[in-house]
Amino acid sequence: MHPSRIALIFVVLLSFSTVSAITIPKEYPLSWDVWYHLRISRQFSEGQFTWDSGSFGPQGRPHTYPPVFHVVTALLHRGSGLPLETLARILPPFLVTLSILALYLLTRTLFDEKVAISSSLLAAVCPLFLDRAVSYTPELLALILFNLGLYTFYQQKWVLSGVISGLLVLTHGLSSAAFIAVIFIYTFFSLVILRKNYLKHFLGVILLTLVISVPWGLSHAPVFFPKGFAYPLELYPEKLGFVIMVLAFLGAVFLSRNRETVFLLSGTGSLFLLSQGSPSLPYRFTEFLVFPVVILAGVSLSRISRYWVLVPLFLLAFAQSYWVIEPYHPVVTTEQAQSYSWLSSSSVSGSTVICEWRTAPVMAFFSHTPPVKGAYQFGAPDLVKRTADTTTFYTDHVTSILQTYNVSFIYYGPEERVLYSEPPFNRVYATAETAFYHQ
Repeated sequence: MHPSRIALIFVVLLSFSTVSAITIPKEYPLSWDVWYHLRISRQFSEGQFTWDSGSFGPQGRPHTYPPVFHVVTALLHRGSGLPLETLARILPPFLVTLSILALYLLTRTLFDEKVAISSSLLAAVCPLFLDRAVSYTPELLALILFNLGLYTFYQQKWVLSGVISGLLVLTHGLSSAAFIAVIFIYTFFSLVILRKNYLKHFLGVILLTLVISVPWGLSHAPVFFPKGFAYPLELYPEKLGFVIMVLAFLGAVFLSRNRETVFLLSGTGSLFLLSQGSPSLPYRFTEFLVFPVVILAGVSLSRISRYWVLVPLFLLAFAQSYWVIEPYHPVVTTEQAQSYSWLSSSSVSGSTVICEWRTAPVMAFFSHTPPVKGAYQFGAPDLVKRTADTTTFYTDHVTSILQTYNVSFIYYGPEERVLYSEPPFNRVYATAETAFYHQ
């Protein structure tokens, strides 16, 4: 077998095994927002495609999140018969492997086999990439589409690129914004620097994107966009990896004035600017900045032929990333899950539970009882009022709020204990970590 194929197999096995070691042994999937996506996937598998009955109770609200990830998860759930929470533990290693292969395909097209292997290896040990890779969320699927979209655009496969772009919008809106920003900047600088006009093709991709995504967007357009924050520049080496950042700066030295350089720097520049100045969640664009940065680093790494240099660099990069993700643990414990299941059998149909918003998605999944706050606040028209009412209730115990939202039980768990004193109501269920109260 050719050495490059052996190297690629090593990278694939490395990424798969690293993520598997973090996700599969856990009793529950990692992250808190995964529970919102699993609950929506459960609704999809039951044929509920338009109304989110598990958020912002008792009325619920229209689905505001793009549907592709939930459709895929629902189909896998129905087809395999596996519980959703099990799928969310075993699928991340497969998705991250596909993402690595998509990056390899893009990089090999831009440069060569050696740079592609080097970049893929560095991506597999990038702290921020692994941080996202261990969570079963729509962005994990979107990372695959993002690199495939860039690959097809660079290859001038405009129709396929437009289809992928449309799927990106229907999977993860922020990912589509990152993709469109990269190809727009590339189109602009190709004209200015290389005197090559791709504007017609860029507009064709945008048109096809709109044709695919607008029917959903018109009926499910969110009315609120979260603001978020930007990582301080001094945190970039921690997020992207110290070794990777040094190699990326060195890699820029080896670039020349050609098409692949314009493409790579268009991605680097546009995603860096978005990671600092996007009006919505700028820090999330840093997760896409990972890809051009590791390609730059791969350009540098591919020129090092001495193993006594390569091996320590790899071990340092891997140690930093594994140190970041190894302590990760699920946001729900067995005790908490059992208490939420108790609520499922004790609450009255049509009633709600009041809790804080990070508790809400887990509570809604296990209890089948909608929380007052959204299990995902994005897109909620009465976001501010419900947030204020929840804070007022836990602070001043205004009972009229319970009637307003038809609350059957008051939850007092780890998040609520940090923020508020114990509610002065009848405690009807209690464990060491959780408690439910009833007026």
